[in-house]
Amino acid sequence: NDPFRFLISLETLNLNYNPIKLIEPNFSFNNLTRLMTIQIKNNQLNNINFLNKTSNSLQILSISEGYLSNLINFNLPSLTSLHLNKHNFTKLDKYQFENLINLKELTMNKNQIMRLENMTFYGLNNLRFLSIADNKIEFIEPDIFETTNKLETLFLDRNKLNSIKFGFLRRLKSLKLLSLTENIIENIETNSLVGLNNLTTLIFSRN
Repeated sequence: NDPFRFLISLETLNLNYNPIKLIEPNFSFNNLTRLMTIQIKNNQLNNINFLNKTSNSLQILSISEGYLSNLINFNLPSLTSLHLNKHNFTKLDKYQFENLINLKELTMNKNQIMRLENMTFYGLNNLRFLSIADNKIEFIEPDIFETTNKLETLFLDRNKLNSIKFGFLRRLKSLKLLSLTENIIENIETNSLVGLNNLTTLIFSRN
């Protein structure tokens, strides 16, 4: 059953602080053609397959403080803001976000992500804000930001990075703020910050 199917004017759906364990995969938001925002905070969800049947009108999706460990390949072309904080993600697959062509803001704070691989953010050509703080990231591959050259703000605070290697920042020509607070950085390689001509704020505190 779809309890929301008659709410044809619905624009915002807030399901925060409910003990939701499962939203059936055949549950559909397709009829909600004006739906722009879904918020599901502090829940018990362990999959989000239901999003495959969500209206293309969706612009803001926030699913935080749950038990997710695997992501779907999102097909939400109108989405501009995605928040997946405080789950159990340990890795992100290549091309994970390639269909989110209008995404401008992505946060995945307080997960268990250990590394960022090339092509993870492939297709995010309009991304402006990225925060992956409070994870366990030890390694970032050099071409991770190959297609995110509009990125302006990057938070990598409270991870386990021990060096800034040449390569992984070189595509970020639009970057204005870079924060690497509370890592274990001991070495900044020569030329690793070359090309950041628009950077106005650099935070390296508590390393």
